[in-house]
Amino acid sequence: QPQLQRQQRPQLQRQQRPQLQRQQRPQPQHQQQAPAPQ
Repeated sequence: QPQLQRQQRPQLQRQQRPQLQRQQRPQPQHQQQAPAPQ
């Protein structure tokens, strides 16, 4: 039981935090710059 709790905690926090911040930040900047030159 102690192994499951240790694996579930670091995986959820590491995947949810870096993925959400990295995907949400670069996406809005790329979309705004794309229609600008057109």
